[in-house]
Amino acid sequence: MILGTRARAIAPCLLQSCRQIRKGFIMQSVFVQSWGEYNNGRIVGAWLDLEDYMGDRDEFWADVMEHTNNADEVMCADWKSPISWSESPCWDTVWAVQELLESPGNWSDTVRAYVDVHGVHYLPDNLYDLERAMESLVGCWERREDFGYDMAEGLEIPDRLQAYFDYDKYGRDLLFDYSHTEIDGTIYVFDNR
Repeated sequence: MILGTRARAIAPCLLQSCRQIRKGFIMQSVFVQSWGEYNNGRIVGAWLDLEDYMGDRDEFWADVMEHTNNADEVMCADWKSPISWSESPCWDTVWAVQELLESPGNWSDTVRAYVDVHGVHYLPDNLYDLERAMESLVGCWERREDFGYDMAEGLEIPDRLQAYFDYDKYGRDLLFDYSHTEIDGTIYVFDNR
């Protein structure tokens, strides 16, 4: 099969996306560059895939130094991640998120929702505490009404009154007691305790 110019340019991106989907997580990549060179109007840096460095952070920093010409200060100019990191993130937190993303299950949307609710600065800086933070997820629902219905299951509503019970409004009112956000049509609800 012969690919046209545009198809040849898109093919590597599709291959990378398929690889990420097959693994069941969204890989984090970072574009690191030298602050000094940036301030002088030059871009000296490279994209690095964090999954390539799991277990060997020394190798990561060696590559950072190599690609930034041994810069005194390094900035994170861009990210491919479910989280919008700052230019100078806490690297322990970044690695904890990467470990969670590589663990079984699809955590990328949950981590993104947690950051939407609590902010990136409240992410724990180790995998154990990050997993505990993710346990505060009560669940995910497509509609408030579904959330209200699930939460009302423990209530003893007489059959004759169930037709009058407004699950959507009940779900809306309950959300005041929880932290929540909506991502791509899904409501993520976190326990505040």
